[in-house]
Amino acid sequence: MIIYLKECIVFLILSFHATANWRLMDYSFTDTVIVDNNWKMFKDYSIGWQISFNTNICTQNPQTYVSLKRNQQFIKKSFNYKGFAVQVVFDVFFIQEDNSNSYFELNTQLHLLPQQFLVEIIRNLIWNKIVKSFVILLLTNLNFLQQQVQFLIPTLKTNFQQVLTSILIQCPWKQELETCQFMQILVIQLAQVVMVLQKQIVQRVSMVKGYQAGNANVFLNNNLLKLLQVVVRNVIEIIRLLGMIKFVCKTTELNHIQHYLKMVSSLYQIIIGILLLFLKQTYFILRTLIQFIKGCLAIDFIGKLQFNEGMFYQMNLENSVKFLRIRLTFSLSNFQDSSKIEILIDNQLQSRIIKTATNFQYVNLNTIFQDSSICGSSATLLRIEMIFKVFNSHPTIKIQGQLQQASEFWGFKNVTIDTGLCQQNCKICQTFSKCAQCETGYQLYRNQCIDKCPIHSDNCVDYEDRIPYSRYLAKGFYNLNMTLEEIESFYDTFPDPTHNIATTQKFSFLNNKIVLGGLLVWNNGQYTKEWSISQPHHGVQIYFNLTYGDNYSGFFYYKVGTTSSTQKGPFINLGGGSNLIGQVTSESTRYFNINLNDFSYDRLYIQLLCQTIAPNINMGFCAISDYFIVVNYCPPFCQTCTSSSGCTQWQAGYSGSNCQSNQYINFDQQTETYSCKDCDEVCRTCLSSEDCQQCISDEFQLINGICLCKPIQIQIWTTCL
Repeated sequence: MIIYLKECIVFLILSFHATANWRLMDYSFTDTVIVDNNWKMFKDYSIGWQISFNTNICTQNPQTYVSLKRNQQFIKKSFNYKGFAVQVVFDVFFIQEDNSNSYFELNTQLHLLPQQFLVEIIRNLIWNKIVKSFVILLLTNLNFLQQQVQFLIPTLKTNFQQVLTSILIQCPWKQELETCQFMQILVIQLAQVVMVLQKQIVQRVSMVKGYQAGNANVFLNNNLLKLLQVVVRNVIEIIRLLGMIKFVCKTTELNHIQHYLKMVSSLYQIIIGILLLFLKQTYFILRTLIQFIKGCLAIDFIGKLQFNEGMFYQMNLENSVKFLRIRLTFSLSNFQDSSKIEILIDNQLQSRIIKTATNFQYVNLNTIFQDSSICGSSATLLRIEMIFKVFNSHPTIKIQGQLQQASEFWGFKNVTIDTGLCQQNCKICQTFSKCAQCETGYQLYRNQCIDKCPIHSDNCVDYEDRIPYSRYLAKGFYNLNMTLEEIESFYDTFPDPTHNIATTQKFSFLNNKIVLGGLLVWNNGQYTKEWSISQPHHGVQIYFNLTYGDNYSGFFYYKVGTTSSTQKGPFINLGGGSNLIGQVTSESTRYFNINLNDFSYDRLYIQLLCQTIAPNINMGFCAISDYFIVVNYCPPFCQTCTSSSGCTQWQAGYSGSNCQSNQYINFDQQTETYSCKDCDEVCRTCLSSEDCQQCISDEFQLINGICLCKPIQIQIWTTCL
């Protein structure tokens, strides 16, 4: 008996959190020509004899698939992920099978804790047809464990076949875990086997010691705390000592803005910066270069700095850099009351460390740790973090002390600098969070730089951005990143499964997407759905593609609006297209854009009907993809409207869509309601919480939508000091 694992094995592995979404992790076997993607094939389940990974080519379409037969009985693959719930969804196809002995078995095991969670055996009762589709729910504690999935298909007779066609594995996403994953859109088709493999996106720290008297290139890799030493022969002692300043650069996330690093630092610039800062006396040059604080733990610090001495560093950044995160460790010795260290960016005071009678006071910075017991009561070891906005590509960082007595001194070490962009792949930033121009090869879409405009857009103008105050009511079936719950939300009723849906499913996979209906699912019958629209609106747009599969000869109809609306159609197959799946005939697609320009009902009814004279699930199919519903809502605080600018009735207490001069309009995504929010305390008028238009006084200067104190001043409440 020969067994084929044809097209569709998809594993959706997701990590769970109470407030998180299910997410698709990885995939395999999605291309026309497939590779093993770390799957291992074995001759016999009991012996475990690994063999070469084999694939075959379909005779009726261009798809390739993984084949299992008597001498290659099962495949397996292991996954590493964090989570505690897994959802498995798959279809099983038996072709020319033995009715009594053909079955499929799924085994899952935890890493270091072998345990069979579930074994489901499906026996076929239909010759040459699909046996069954089912959902397996695995609920278990899978924290920091390896999940191993094995596919076991014992074979008993050589003249029969069975085919596993699609598997989806999902587990909920746990957002706080460091092992974030790339979310990928998968392909599931009738002649493909799809699988997933986890990928890390967390970039670990890389440290570079600056031993080279030239350019030290700081770069990223995936190794945790891997020390990269750049060693040059015959370097002089002073360069080696200055190399104790480690520039540790890593990808991070700051204020929900993705940060990227591309830094090249010259040790010559570091040396010159140290030499030129506050050098009032010649002897200070030599003392700075040759004298370091040797702590009680024999740790070197750059120092020893007294009175108004300090350090200076000028950076050379790309135009798109808008943020700096600086971390450094101080050694503070014998500090007296009111002595302080100030950190300035472009001569503008940003942060302070002030000694008080009992402790230290911190202004505009975060402390990572503070310890006064390691080296005695007179010394304090302190590590801090500061996050700044930068306003040019050549910012200067100045760390200056204001000490009172000769016995006071300080030093520092372990400097780390992260740079942050307004947006990923942005070349020129308009503001701190908005991009004006993307890098070459990327297009600007909704303030993001992407390599390709999404299907739900027109020249990168999203469907919901065409008319003001529009939002999606539903969007789906344009990729493979959908859960079962999301799929089921698109219909209330569906075609009769007793004679129309051979798989007992309501969806399938076509052309790298989950589709509504599809091959061996929808040949005759209708999907209906009544959507609820809670907020005042004046119109609706509906977009979708209809695929006529295997040269479908039936008719398509639709009804949108209310249950009493007129049915539109018939829409026939216009021909053309290409053979993507199924039989040797072609698949063709027709695009629909339905506008309800005067629609204010709170219920939206949609009926999608495929009808054929002689229903036969093996003779053609219908499939809905790229399905979007956009609602045109009324402007803020409007109760009834005729357009985005024509309000006929305002909410109580409002006569327009504007807030007071010191407020801005805020939209709550959860409740879908508008409200007025106050501007920042030092901002007189604003467009949003991050876009001030006018400051409250001349004490502040407006830079990139932010009210800032003038250089050498720091903000205390609403005053600059």
